[in-house]
Amino acid sequence: MVTPDIQFDVCILGGGPAGLSAALALASVGLQVAVIEKGDYTGTRYGEHISPSALSSLLHIGLPANDVLDCPAHLKSSGIRSFWSGEESQ
Repeated sequence: MVTPDIQFDVCILGGGPAGLSAALALASVGLQVAVIEKGDYTGTRYGEHISPSALSSLLHIGLPANDVLDCPAHLKSSGIRSFWSGEESQ
Protein backbone atom coordinates (compact mmCIF):
# COMPACT_ATOMS: atom_id res chain seq x y z
CA MET A 1 0.00 0.00 0.00
CA VAL A 2 1.30 3.44 -0.91
CA THR A 3 0.90 6.31 1.52
CA PRO A 4 0.62 9.95 0.35
CA ASP A 5 3.99 10.96 1.81
CA ILE A 6 6.01 8.59 -0.40
CA GLN A 7 7.42 10.13 -3.58
CA PHE A 8 8.47 8.24 -6.70
CA ASP A 9 10.56 9.18 -9.71
CA VAL A 10 8.55 6.95 -12.03
CA CYS A 11 5.09 5.40 -11.96
CA ILE A 12 4.45 2.38 -14.18
CA LEU A 13 0.90 1.31 -14.98
CA GLY A 14 0.67 -2.46 -15.35
CA GLY A 15 2.40 -5.27 -13.52
CA GLY A 16 2.83 -7.63 -16.45
CA PRO A 17 6.18 -8.77 -17.86
CA ALA A 18 6.92 -5.45 -19.59
CA GLY A 19 5.91 -3.25 -16.65
CA LEU A 20 7.83 -5.27 -14.09
CA SER A 21 10.92 -5.50 -16.32
CA ALA A 22 10.86 -1.74 -16.80
CA ALA A 23 10.48 -1.23 -13.06
CA LEU A 24 13.43 -3.48 -12.28
CA ALA A 25 15.62 -1.78 -14.87
CA LEU A 26 14.77 1.70 -13.57
CA ALA A 27 15.22 0.67 -9.94
CA SER A 28 18.63 -0.81 -10.79
CA VAL A 29 19.88 2.68 -11.70
CA GLY A 30 18.62 4.17 -8.44
CA LEU A 31 15.18 5.50 -9.33
CA GLN A 32 12.25 5.16 -6.94
CA VAL A 33 9.62 3.22 -8.90
CA ALA A 34 5.94 2.55 -8.21
CA VAL A 35 4.07 -0.15 -10.14
CA ILE A 36 0.29 0.13 -10.22
CA GLU A 37 -1.59 -3.04 -11.19
CA LYS A 38 -5.37 -3.28 -11.20
CA GLY A 39 -5.51 -7.07 -10.96
CA ASP A 40 -4.75 -9.31 -8.03
CA TYR A 41 -2.93 -12.02 -10.02
CA THR A 42 -5.39 -14.74 -8.99
CA GLY A 43 -6.83 -15.41 -12.46
CA THR A 44 -5.35 -16.36 -15.79
CA ARG A 45 -3.53 -13.44 -17.39
CA TYR A 46 -4.01 -14.04 -21.11
CA GLY A 47 -1.42 -12.61 -23.44
CA GLU A 48 1.22 -12.20 -20.78
CA HIS A 49 4.17 -14.24 -21.83
CA ILE A 50 7.82 -13.94 -22.62
CA SER A 51 9.86 -15.65 -25.27
CA PRO A 52 12.39 -18.25 -24.13
CA SER A 53 15.03 -15.99 -25.69
CA ALA A 54 14.26 -13.38 -22.99
CA LEU A 55 16.41 -15.26 -20.46
CA SER A 56 19.49 -13.14 -21.20
CA SER A 57 17.49 -9.93 -20.73
CA LEU A 58 16.14 -11.12 -17.39
CA LEU A 59 19.65 -11.93 -16.22
CA HIS A 60 20.87 -8.50 -17.44
CA ILE A 61 18.38 -6.65 -15.21
CA GLY A 62 19.29 -8.78 -12.23
CA LEU A 63 16.42 -11.25 -12.07
CA PRO A 64 17.26 -14.79 -11.00
CA ALA A 65 15.75 -15.86 -14.31
CA ASN A 66 16.08 -19.60 -13.80
CA ASP A 67 14.17 -19.38 -10.53
CA VAL A 68 11.42 -17.35 -12.22
CA LEU A 69 11.12 -19.51 -15.31
CA ASP A 70 11.26 -22.77 -13.37
CA CYS A 71 8.31 -21.83 -11.14
CA PRO A 72 5.71 -24.62 -11.37
CA ALA A 73 2.93 -22.04 -11.79
CA HIS A 74 4.38 -20.94 -15.15
CA LEU A 75 3.79 -22.87 -18.34
CA LYS A 76 6.84 -23.67 -20.46
CA SER A 77 7.14 -22.36 -24.00
CA SER A 78 9.57 -23.52 -26.64
CA GLY A 79 8.82 -20.49 -28.80
CA ILE A 80 6.20 -18.07 -30.06
CA ARG A 81 4.44 -18.01 -33.43
CA SER A 82 2.55 -14.87 -34.46
CA PHE A 83 -0.12 -14.55 -37.13
CA TRP A 84 -0.93 -11.03 -38.37
CA SER A 85 -3.73 -10.83 -40.96
CA GLY A 86 -2.64 -13.97 -42.78
CA GLU A 87 -2.29 -17.71 -42.57
CA GLU A 88 1.51 -17.80 -42.37
CA SER A 89 3.38 -17.29 -39.12
CA GLN A 90 5.70 -14.30 -38.86
